[in-house]
Amino acid sequence: MSDHEPRAPSDAPGEAEVNEALNALPELGAPDRLWDGVRRRIDAAPAKRPRRGFAPVAVAASVLLAAALGVLLAIEPANRATAPDITALLERSRAVEAERRATPVVLSPSGVERVLQVRIGGIDALLNEQLLQGTDPGARQALLRERVELMEDLKHIERYRRNELFQQAVF
Repeated sequence: MSDHEPRAPSDAPGEAEVNEALNALPELGAPDRLWDGVRRRIDAAPAKRPRRGFAPVAVAASVLLAAALGVLLAIEPANRATAPDITALLERSRAVEAERRATPVVLSPSGVERVLQVRIGGIDALLNEQLLQGTDPGARQALLRERVELMEDLKHIERYRRNELFQQAVF
């Protein structure tokens, strides 16, 4: 029998004997130099966290915007003339975001993709600000329309880049 083959249970020492032997060992404390090193690292300046990019912030802002606009539509019954347009734009926005989430992500976005993500995040911030200030629904509708168009553009660019990467990988 070689050293790499498992032994039969009858050849191995009893589990109870091993447990007794381990329990009989004395407890040892960590050396002081080890604790000094731990204290120095704790007292040192906190390390900088790596940037994660703008995409998670944009997605979170999008979710917040959708929830805020839903509340806005429920609160403002007097502005129901533009509500169908805003509702349709919100549905288009949700559909585009769902399509983007369902597709594989390219880890390094291009400059154009970053610019679109930043612009979409800026529009989300403006929409949230307008929601809090109670501004004209027409202005909100125009911003929401621009956001949906930018989201669709971003989706098309991401799809094109993914297809190009897949073609390069295959061929």
